[in-house]
Amino acid sequence: MFGSRPATCQETESTRIDQPPIVGLIYIFNVLRFFWADLIYGVAIGIGVPSLFY
Repeated sequence: MFGSRPATCQETESTRIDQPPIVGLIYIFNVLRFFWADLIYGVAIGIGVPSLFY
């Protein structure tokens, strides 16, 4: 059942080589997403809110 796949579904050498860097980038951007959201929130609280009062 799993041994016979159409030629369009076969993995080629380039897809096996390209996948790990793409998956690694997804993990890195997922971690940085939290960092950038936290940074933007901190700037908004640290600069945005005081500028409303002064």
